[in-house]
Amino acid sequence: MKRILSFIVMGIAMLQMTNAQVVELTGEGVFGVNPSTLMISDPGTVDSVVVVAAARFHNGAVPADVEFSDANETYTVSFNEANPVITQPWVQAMIDDGTLTFGYYTAKFDDADAAGIALDNFGQEEYVRSFTAYIYRSGGSPEIHSEVKGEHAFLFIGGSDHPLVYNFTIPTSSDVRDVIVTLPFTDLESEDLRYANVSVTAGAQTVESEFDTNNAGDLLHLETITVPNVPGDVTEVTVSLYSQFGPSVAGGYDEKDGDSFVTGPALLTTTSEEDEEEGCTLTQGYWKTHSEYGPAKKADPTWDIIGPDTEFFWSGMSYIEVLNTSVSGNAYYILAHQYIAAELNFLAGADNSEVVDEFDEATVLFNTYTPSEIGSLGGSDATRKMFVELAEVLDDYNNGEIGPGHCDGDEWEGEMEEEMAMAFAVTMEASVSPNPVKNRAKVRFVPVVDGNATVELYDSMGNLKEILFDQNVSAEGKVQLTLNASQYNEGSYILVITNGAVRTSIKLGIDH
Repeated sequence: MKRILSFIVMGIAMLQMTNAQVVELTGEGVFGVNPSTLMISDPGTVDSVVVVAAARFHNGAVPADVEFSDANETYTVSFNEANPVITQPWVQAMIDDGTLTFGYYTAKFDDADAAGIALDNFGQEEYVRSFTAYIYRSGGSPEIHSEVKGEHAFLFIGGSDHPLVYNFTIPTSSDVRDVIVTLPFTDLESEDLRYANVSVTAGAQTVESEFDTNNAGDLLHLETITVPNVPGDVTEVTVSLYSQFGPSVAGGYDEKDGDSFVTGPALLTTTSEEDEEEGCTLTQGYWKTHSEYGPAKKADPTWDIIGPDTEFFWSGMSYIEVLNTSVSGNAYYILAHQYIAAELNFLAGADNSEVVDEFDEATVLFNTYTPSEIGSLGGSDATRKMFVELAEVLDDYNNGEIGPGHCDGDEWEGEMEEEMAMAFAVTMEASVSPNPVKNRAKVRFVPVVDGNATVELYDSMGNLKEILFDQNVSAEGKVQLTLNASQYNEGSYILVITNGAVRTSIKLGIDH
């Protein structure tokens, strides 16, 4: 789809979504670079993306159009001048005669793709300085307020007496919460002792920041300020930013010199202590049993964001069908099971910062390969190994070994014991002896159909501990294997035996 936009002026505040959505700001400096691509993590949860390329033209250079594109949308857009926030006549004169021109290009994408959004600024690499994206996602907690406000502005020696000010009104809360503000600053000359300043005031608290370096490549700085423990009855937040009127300029009254820079709309997000505590992970075993298809008595509403019937990439199956497909040694499903669980954990509010890179790599793989293509690969194949390695990282995340940790508590344990037992009603002959197990036990079962059979060990919370058996079997042929219990902690476990569409479970105890 090709769209030509001769002139776009997007007031970001006009694009506000409901508070149930969460907005993220990401970006990179692109001075001297073309083309460049911003990767958008977890694209399936994205409602829209507003991209911005900030630029500085000088010595009479005339801005030309740039192009933003992803797999489905392409936009050719024209340059917009930024609003000047200045006090010095000589700065205005440089703007008027074309010596300096500061501004931006922008476009809105209706969704996001795993391959990211590209910027083509051919011939203008010297002038286009940064590439940022405001990402609007579904599934945010109703307790979190996320909002974008403001304009694209050019600041240079306005002075602390003439700041650019954004006023936010946030909802009340039953508890204290943190107020987090993020702003982009483009074209700071790094470490030249000319500064940008920003402050955030919420209630009686003010947090200030001053910097002259770039932290997101050349030439972009993304500044994040947190005002902690803001009382729940505080509803007004003020964001103030300025370029100092310093001693090197006649009449300067600020302590330091200010730099010239372009800034974009401010992103404000509130998070509560309660929200942070809810950031925990659950395993694929939980998510497999908690869609609308059960067997859990109550579906987890997080599934509604994706939809269990949504097609999973190029698999030809839905999300829930993939989760219910036996791995059978196919690395595609090994990774897919962990990927789906991780995606649902992200949507449920679990912090994803430790695994977002691996998740994005997996997204690219699923956009490239089908189950049959990966299933045909040998064990030493590099692509297959990549699938398995990514699955191991996401498995650690889903099980709480890395990241925010696993969701704990008696309510999870009791629920999972009941629902795992319900999910796997006894339908084939199987036994574990002895039970409880001290050191080793014999697991025996009689398959009911020709084909693959698996034996999986879960703890009482539904965490997969080990796949003990994964082979093709013959109907009515007896299968026996040994369970080494010495490597597990004492407690209650569930042994799940799957043969075709038939499953059986045995509750066992480990008592050293």
